[in-house]
Amino acid sequence: MRILCCGLRQIDAGKTTFTSALLQYLREHDYDVCPFKPRAGNDIWYDWPMVKKSLEKGTIYGHDVSVLSPLATKPIQKEIISPTHRLWIPSNDDSGWKNVPQFLMDRINIGENQIVGINRTVDIPIEKKYFQKLFENSNMRDIKTRKDLQEITSLYDEADEWAHKKIRSHFENIVYESYTNVALPWEGIDRIDWVFAIRPFQAKLYDGERFLQSYEINSGIGLEADTSQIIEPLKPQMIIDIPPFRKNLSKNLQSYLKSYFKKIF
Repeated sequence: MRILCCGLRQIDAGKTTFTSALLQYLREHDYDVCPFKPRAGNDIWYDWPMVKKSLEKGTIYGHDVSVLSPLATKPIQKEIISPTHRLWIPSNDDSGWKNVPQFLMDRINIGENQIVGINRTVDIPIEKKYFQKLFENSNMRDIKTRKDLQEITSLYDEADEWAHKKIRSHFENIVYESYTNVALPWEGIDRIDWVFAIRPFQAKLYDGERFLQSYEINSGIGLEADTSQIIEPLKPQMIIDIPPFRKNLSKNLQSYLKSYFKKIF
């Protein structure tokens, strides 16, 4: 079984909290399952404690992956659950991207090879000692131009394909999580049974095959299609209204969703 959780907002849609509740439910009901977040990212300024923690281990990952990875039914590396990760940096220039987007580096894992593309058009805003272990563990590449960036991003699909193959060989079921409000996190996903489109206060369930058909018809070539654009012509199989929880959000959401999940799985 393959399930996709995607968002209807660029930020704070609630994807990871919902995905975590779903994974926990499947685990408790004896499904052999693994999360997969092909593309991820975080910001060195807004998420420094998590960035620092990952750098100490010689890699880069974010809050989402740190939450999702323990919910796999068998141990698996974070770099497989999320094979590509972008470390962003706040922009002090409101004039827009002149050449290369305002990010610090990309981490890409393909097998035993960890590649880090470092953006040389921006300065590293913190002491370089924090990156020492990451740089020692990685095959370093400089990004100075759009062409350099394209060469790095051309490796994304290879990394995602490697990680996906690894997960499929060890787990019977996969729960994909997309990023921001992008409908499909990786175009290598060719089969989905169910799709949850998530936003604050609500999640909608769609048939996976029809979702992929709509994606093929409605997504632009080379563009990241919005979830709202893909689900617009589709009829939801179920609508889940989610109340706000003041305390223990993950635990309370998991308990609340059980009755809905029982009707699906």
